[in-house]
Amino acid sequence: MAIEDVTDAVWRWIWEVNVMGTVYGLRACLPGMKQRGRPGHVLITSSIAALAPKLGLAPYAVTKAGLVGLAESLRTELTSTAIGVSVLIPAAVRTEFHETCARHAPPDFRNEQAAQAFADIGGVLRHGIAPNDVARFALERVAEGAFYIFTHPDFRDGITARQNELMSAIPRDTALQLDRPRQPRTCSSTNRVVTRSR
Repeated sequence: MAIEDVTDAVWRWIWEVNVMGTVYGLRACLPGMKQRGRPGHVLITSSIAALAPKLGLAPYAVTKAGLVGLAESLRTELTSTAIGVSVLIPAAVRTEFHETCARHAPPDFRNEQAAQAFADIGGVLRHGIAPNDVARFALERVAEGAFYIFTHPDFRDGITARQNELMSAIPRDTALQLDRPRQPRTCSSTNRVVTRSR
């Protein structure tokens, strides 16, 4: 589904499940973990879609990327505590994810296009890693102190290329750029002038 065709209801549904569901869990567990003061660990499940999004899955990719940011922020917040943080970034796992989505999707996401998308996802997941194997691997990596936990080596080249592109986009010397007077930008679609303050 093209981004412009995704309805507000679908965006809200995916956001509530993936992002807010995680936030609610953290709200429920973190206070007690902090109060006890004993070593603990938080494992947040994202997805490879956060770093290598697939066509037609923009809302899912957006929310899963948000979970990577949430885990990174939480790690910073918990630095002075005995609570560790990791983020699991799996690819295909053999679950009933597609069936659950089809059952609970909002009404405007129950059409032939969505049904086909869920069927396609199911076809991929059938060949995925067993959930128990993912859980065992994740626990091993947590014990080793890993923050990012990837399950599939297939995406190494794509993630490396993404990282290289990010690094090449960072200016080596920003001093001259920051000293330049800022020019107003004109938005061609609306003819509005947009300015940015420091």
